[in-house]
Amino acid sequence: MKKRIALLLAGVSIVSGTALAASFKLTDEIKINDETNYRSDERIETEWTIAKGEYKADNGFKLKFDIDRDDINYDASGYEDHEGWDTYFAAYYPLASVELAGLIFKNEIGAEMYYDQEDSYDKNGSTQAEKEETELGLALKIKTKLNDITTWSTKLWTRNVDYEKGTTDDDVLYGIETTVGMDFNKSWSAELEVDGFWGGYSDSGSTFAGDGIDSFNYEVFAYLNYVQDLYKRDDFKLYFATEFAAEYYAQGDDYKDAKEDYATHYMMPGVGFKYGVTESVAFHGWTGYKVLGEIAKGDGTVGDNNEWESVLGFKVTM
Repeated sequence: MKKRIALLLAGVSIVSGTALAASFKLTDEIKINDETNYRSDERIETEWTIAKGEYKADNGFKLKFDIDRDDINYDASGYEDHEGWDTYFAAYYPLASVELAGLIFKNEIGAEMYYDQEDSYDKNGSTQAEKEETELGLALKIKTKLNDITTWSTKLWTRNVDYEKGTTDDDVLYGIETTVGMDFNKSWSAELEVDGFWGGYSDSGSTFAGDGIDSFNYEVFAYLNYVQDLYKRDDFKLYFATEFAAEYYAQGDDYKDAKEDYATHYMMPGVGFKYGVTESVAFHGWTGYKVLGEIAKGDGTVGDNNEWESVLGFKVTM
């Protein structure tokens, strides 16, 4: 599987190194979430987005990629450390647009690959366990502008999932993801996303009981965002931003993580900057603290989840 990652990285390098007929976007950044405030294991999560972006040709063909390296560090009292890959790659091609009820629906069809891999280390640094999951499938995207401020999009997908855990069964999942985005003005915006899928498996003891499980699993995200410039010039911007969020995760009773259902809400104020080095390259950063955060888990426990979040990176646009 690590050969697939190497090939993917090579493909991204080839695309970025050729003459671009249309457009290319690439982001590289590091995000740190300090969860020591509310976790007894004093967990700190680091996500390095090595390459996230899109190449779009003149004919509408798109290559999309998101290659992340994750690392979770615990304190020195014997807890494990975890590190691994969280990777997405897709190719999309436009289909004919459809006009219905005065709206123009833009359509795309594509192939997608997700790859998750994790190594667990004990306090002595020796490898303790490895988890690996690969998802391959097809997707159809539909998008339209409902009015001057509202955009609606839906993705229908099906994937074959290979989850490595003891005796492994492959499963076919079917999903739908719907997003409504609203830009009210320069400062205020909102987004509502509802995702769901059918399929999965039962984890009965140490073996799979997997194929044909029809549980419906879903998650809901609602965000209200505010941003205001504090200082601005041609090549630099310092801004204040606040996110108001509510998130809900519910996995079917037969799904492997059913007991990990949870609902959370929070507000995260912070400051950020953007600095344009050239017309094509810009640095960015952000730091904020989650306040009024609360999380209610499927096992009945309720607690706060206030934490620091910091991001630093750069973006290339061509």
